[in-house]
Amino acid sequence: MDKIVDDANNEQAKILRVTVAGGGPVGLTFALLLEHLMGNSVLIKVYDTRWSRQDPRVVWKSELQGNARRQQVVTLQSRQYLKLPKDIQDRIFKKGYYSEMWPIGPDSIKGYAPRNVRIAHIEDRLLDIANTKTQCIKLIPERFQADEKGDEIKNQHLLVICEGGRSRTRDFFINKFGNSDKSMYSLDGEHLQDVVLGLRVKSDLPDPTAVTLTVAQNRFLLNSLRGEGFLNMRLTDEEIEQVKGIDPQSFEVKDCIQSQPCLMQRSQEGAKFRCATHGTVFLPAMLKPPLWPRVLEGLRLFGIEEENLTAVTAFRLDLVQRPRFTAQLYPPTEKTPGTFGCLLGDAANAIHFWPGRGLNSGIASAVSLARCLHSNWRGRKFRDADFFRHEGIMSMLQYRHKSRAWHAMVTTEIRESDGTLHAIKSKIKQGIDEAQRGNCHRNADINELMIRFSQIKQRLEGRIRGQLPDDDTLRQRLENLNDETLRVLVLSDSWNTASMGGEEVEVDLLFEEPDLPVVTGKDLPFADPKPLVPPESLIEWVEISEGELWIAKVPITNAQYQKFIKATNYPVPQHWRNDHFPNDKKDHPVVNVSWYDAQEFCKWAKVVLPTDAEWKKAATGPSSNDFPLPVNRYPNDTLCNYNSNVGDTTPVNKYPNGCSEYNIFDMAGNVWEWTADINDLFIETNGEKQGNSKRSLRGGCFSSSSFQLCCNYKISLPQNEKRETIGFRVAFRNQDVVKFNHYYQELRDTEVFS
Repeated sequence: MDKIVDDANNEQAKILRVTVAGGGPVGLTFALLLEHLMGNSVLIKVYDTRWSRQDPRVVWKSELQGNARRQQVVTLQSRQYLKLPKDIQDRIFKKGYYSEMWPIGPDSIKGYAPRNVRIAHIEDRLLDIANTKTQCIKLIPERFQADEKGDEIKNQHLLVICEGGRSRTRDFFINKFGNSDKSMYSLDGEHLQDVVLGLRVKSDLPDPTAVTLTVAQNRFLLNSLRGEGFLNMRLTDEEIEQVKGIDPQSFEVKDCIQSQPCLMQRSQEGAKFRCATHGTVFLPAMLKPPLWPRVLEGLRLFGIEEENLTAVTAFRLDLVQRPRFTAQLYPPTEKTPGTFGCLLGDAANAIHFWPGRGLNSGIASAVSLARCLHSNWRGRKFRDADFFRHEGIMSMLQYRHKSRAWHAMVTTEIRESDGTLHAIKSKIKQGIDEAQRGNCHRNADINELMIRFSQIKQRLEGRIRGQLPDDDTLRQRLENLNDETLRVLVLSDSWNTASMGGEEVEVDLLFEEPDLPVVTGKDLPFADPKPLVPPESLIEWVEISEGELWIAKVPITNAQYQKFIKATNYPVPQHWRNDHFPNDKKDHPVVNVSWYDAQEFCKWAKVVLPTDAEWKKAATGPSSNDFPLPVNRYPNDTLCNYNSNVGDTTPVNKYPNGCSEYNIFDMAGNVWEWTADINDLFIETNGEKQGNSKRSLRGGCFSSSSFQLCCNYKISLPQNEKRETIGFRVAFRNQDVVKFNHYYQELRDTEVFS
C-alpha cells in the first residue's frame, strides 16, 4: 500500500500546476496551447468573473448579468494565428465569421493575409474548446483574488496573469514585477493619453475604399467585418470632457462610459444611447455639443447613415514601460515548489490599438510562455534561468509594438528642423481652432488628401483583396465634408507606415533554434584568418550579411544546370530534348526541377538553397520593401516578368531596372524559387527520395499576379513537384562549413567554379 501511495505521489509531483488569472482571449489561448503541448502532464485552473456556470459547461455572462460583450473587430496576423493548433484555427475562422480587409504586410507569413474577427466570437470559440478539456483545464467562474488565494498560489508552479491593462493581480504583486515607467511615453513631462470614441456602425463601403480612407488620416479608423464594426474617433482633450453619461432620473452626470467602459446602445425611440448596466444615457447625443456634429462628419466620410450608428463606447489608451514580465512570487519551501508569476497580454503590454497588434502581441506572449514551459518542465522546481528566453521574447514584443504604438500617438512637423514631436490629438485641436478662425483652404485641403490617396493606392496595389477606389469616388467622399473636418484630416496626418513597418518579432527565433551551432570560417582548423568567401566565376554573388551570407545574383540558368548534368550524368528536365535545353533559352532560368533536383545541384556545386528567411531578407532589402524591386517601386511590365505579360520565362538579366535593393535580378516574377529549411543543407539524397513533405517557394512566376510577387507572399508544394514555373537560386554561408568542412578542402578546385 505504501508503495502505491509513493508511486501516486511521485506521479503527482511530475504534473505541472498552473493558475491563470483572466480567461479572455489571451488567457484561454495560453491554457489551450499548454494543454496541446503537454497533455496530461499539466493541470490548469482558469479564473474569470465574466463567466457563469450552466452545468456542465461554463459560459459567458450576458449583458443583463453585467457583462457587456466586446463586439469590436480585431485584426489577427497570420504570424500569430498560424501558430495556434489547427482545431482552434478551424473554430475561429469558420466560414462567414472572418474577413480579410487589410493588406498583407511584414506580419503576414506563408501567403496568409490578416483576418478580421469579432472579439466576442474568438472568446466564444475558445471557451467552447476549453469546456471539452476537463481532464487538464478547470474553468472557475469567479474573480481571482490574489489576497485571498495565497495558499493556493504557493502550491502552484506558475501564476499567469492575463487580466488586462488594469490587472488587480499584477498590482498586488507590484513589488515583484516592479513599477512601470511612464516617462518615455510622455511629452513635456506629461504622460500622453488618448481617448477614442468607439461608434458601432454598419458601412456599405467596400473594404479597399474603407482602408484607403482610414490610412490617409488619424482622426477616424474603421475596422469592420463585412461592413459591420466600429468607427473609432480620436478625441481632443476638450472633446473628452463631453464624453459623459447622464442618469435620466437624477440628472447626475457620470464618467462611466470612460471608466468602465460601458456600451451604450441606441434605444428603441432612436434618439438616445443607453447603458443597460448603469441606466445612463450618452450625453452628447442628447445635448448636441460640438462633439456630436463631428461624429456625424465621421459617419459621412465613410458613407454611414446616422440610423446605422447603433452603439457608442470609449477607450482610454496610454503606454507604459514594464521592467520585467516574469518574477518569482514565492520562494520554494519543503512543502511548496516556489511559484513564478508571468504577465501576458495587456497585463504585460497594453498596446494602443490604432496601429493594431494588441491581441497579436498577447497571442505571441501566450505562444512563447507555453513553449517555454513545455521545453523546460522536468518535474522539478523552476529556476529564473528557465524563463530567460521567454523574458527576451516579451522584451522584444514590448519594444516592437510599443514603438509602433507611440508613432500612432505622435507626429512630427516636416517643416520643423528640430523634429519636435506633437501629440496627434493636439494637431486635431489645431485643425478645429484654425477652422473656427476661418483659416481654412478647402480646395487645397482636398488636393492634399487626394495626393495622399494616390500614394496610398500605389502602396496597396497588389496587396489587398478587391478593387481600389477611383479618384472620383474618393473626391466625392471629401466633397461631402465641411471645412473643419477637411482641415482636421490634413493636420492629423496619414499613418506613419514607414515607422510602423519593418521586421516583426518571431517567437521561433528563441524557441525553435537550429540544431547546428553557428560557427564561422575562422573557427575551423584549416581556415584562413580572413572570413571564407564564395568563389566567383560561374555564379555571381551578392553579399547580404557581411562575411556570413551571399545570394546568387540570378536564378540558376539552363546553361549552369547543363554543366551540372554533364559532370554527374544527372537526368535532364522533362521538357529538354536530346539532353539539351530549348533553343535560345541558354540564359533563361532552369525549370521543371524539383526541390530534390535543386539539392543535388547544390551538393555538386558546394552551395545551398537559401532558407525561407534568407530569401525574404534578400528580397525586402535594408528598407523592408513590399516587393523585391527598387525602393518604393511596384510591379509593372518594365520591371519584371509577371501577370502573363510575356507568357513564358525570360532571360534572367532582362530586367536590369527591376533589381531588388540589394541589386539582385529576377526575385520578382519569371519563376518561383525553391527555398530550404536550415536542416536541409547538403542533404544526401543518394537517389532515393525520403518523404515528400512540402517546401516553400517565393517570388512568383511569369503568370503570377502582382499580389503573389510581394515579399511576404509564398506558396508551399511537395518536394518532388516539377513545373514549368519553378526554378531556384543558390546561396553560400560561412556557417555551412561547420557540418560539411570536408567539402571545402576542394572548394576552389571544383569544376563548377573553374
